[in-house]
Amino acid sequence: METKVTAALTPAQRKVFRAIIQFMDQNHYPPTVREVADLAGNLSTSTVHAHLQKIREKGYIGFISTKPRALWINERSETAYEQYSANHI
Repeated sequence: METKVTAALTPAQRKVFRAIIQFMDQNHYPPTVREVADLAGNLSTSTVHAHLQKIREKGYIGFISTKPRALWINERSETAYEQYSANHI
């Protein structure tokens, strides 16, 4: 199934998405919500949950909400993020 990235991320969502990618690059497995919260600037877990929902709705990630490390980056969103990073960071 092909997932399409449908909208740009807000600055706060980009911060959460960047934290996920950095964690996965360093550890080779997905972070927990608490780990994302810490990496994204000591956010509350409920704030991270809200951002994750929006990021998933936009097609950047997928996750299974009942499992702590069942999160993945959709292939198209990783490419879109790399292009964004090259031009904006």
